[in-house]
Amino acid sequence: MSQLLRSSTVMAALGIVTVLSLVSCAQAPPTQEPPLPAAAKASPTPPAGDHTLFEINEPESLLLIKVMRSGPLSRFGHNHIIGGPVIGGRVWLAEKLADSRVELTIRLLDMQVDEPQWRLEAGEDFTSVPSDEDIAGTRANMMSPKVLDTDNFPVATAEVSGILGAAPDFSVLARITLKGNTRSLPIPVHFERQENRFVATGTFGLTQSDFAIEPFSVLLGAISVQDEVQVQYTIVASASP
Repeated sequence: MSQLLRSSTVMAALGIVTVLSLVSCAQAPPTQEPPLPAAAKASPTPPAGDHTLFEINEPESLLLIKVMRSGPLSRFGHNHIIGGPVIGGRVWLAEKLADSRVELTIRLLDMQVDEPQWRLEAGEDFTSVPSDEDIAGTRANMMSPKVLDTDNFPVATAEVSGILGAAPDFSVLARITLKGNTRSLPIPVHFERQENRFVATGTFGLTQSDFAIEPFSVLLGAISVQDEVQVQYTIVASASP
């Protein structure tokens, strides 16, 4: 979910979650949910009953975050897409779907900006072509202490222990931790299982300010980014031997 003055770079760098900007000095940070115990994070307990452990196939899985420009002067910037094959983790798939458990990690340091194929597939909102300089500046700013602060928070995490509905389309309640802030979000899932492999896909909105991140704005809002970013994911996993 930044002090860059170039409008094209500004649009993405501060919109990313993830995904991104300075915390407002005038805005008190929202109350955080209590963190999970360290032991639970290091060695989570498998769900009760019959279950199968699946490992995330990282090269085949993909996270894409769409950051949209805003403001009267938005025409001078670009919409941006940030992400890559940065999802890792594991899934305990229980015989009863509601008893399943998920833990994911997002490697923020490995995220890329505006790959040409992503923009091509994203449609008319992404037909402009950011320069190499724009992309490099956006990515450098994104990793900086004022944005994702990847020196201190190199990964984001998502933990799921609540599943509502039945395959192939259901929703999960995910505890997402980004830059030290944890929030619970409902996330839609389309789920397809094939023997010892499954594919889960979906899209959801993530609001930057929910994570104590203020969306970028300059010139009294003439150049800014939208508070909400769109997160699209594809998770491919295989049963652990």
